[in-house]
Amino acid sequence: MELVGYGVVTEGMSINDFLDGNYNASPATIGGNGLGDSDPRIGMTYWKFKNSWGANGANNGYMYVLFDTPSRMYKNYSITTPILLSTSLARDVVCEDADGDGYYFWGLGPKPTNCPSWVPDEPDGDDSDINYGPMDEYGYLEQLTCGYTINAPTTYTGNQTLSCRIGIVNEGVLTITGTTTMSGNAKIRGWVVGTGT
Repeated sequence: MELVGYGVVTEGMSINDFLDGNYNASPATIGGNGLGDSDPRIGMTYWKFKNSWGANGANNGYMYVLFDTPSRMYKNYSITTPILLSTSLARDVVCEDADGDGYYFWGLGPKPTNCPSWVPDEPDGDDSDINYGPMDEYGYLEQLTCGYTINAPTTYTGNQTLSCRIGIVNEGVLTITGTTTMSGNAKIRGWVVGTGT
C-alpha cells in the first residue's frame, strides 16, 4: 500500500479504526448514535492509503485509517526517501491509463523512461475514475470535467450531442452509426468505429 495523503473524518465515511490497539478492524461507517451525540472520531485526522486491490477494494481502492501512534499499527516499517526506481527495472514498469482520462499511473517515483513522451509527468491520482486526475501534495485529487469510461463494445445510434469526455479502454470499442456532435469540453480517447458522422 502507498500512503497518498490525509484528511479529517466526517460523518458517513468508511474508516479502518486502529485506535487503542485494535489491529484487525474492518471498515466501519462513521455516524451518530441516534441520541444526538456525534461519533467521537469525527474531526480526527485519517491517513489515506492506495491499496493494491484496484477499484474493487474498499473505497474504490483506497483505505482510510485512524491510529493514535505509529506503535499502534500492527506492523510499522519506515524507509528512507526518496525511493528511486532502478534503471534495470524501468522496462518492467507498466505505464497505463486505465480510466481513459489522459493521465497515467505507473506507481511510485518519477515518470519511467519507458512511458511514451506524450504521457503527462504528473501521475493519475485515481486511475479507476475518469473524473479525477493528478493528486496534489496534500492528497487532494484534481476534479476533471464530466466524463465516463467505456470498457466494453458500445454503439451510439441516432443523432446526439456529447458534452462530456469519453475514455475508451481495455475491451472497449465505440461504434457511432448516426450523427454525434461534440460540444464544450467533450472529447473521445480510444477506438471509434464510425459509420455515421
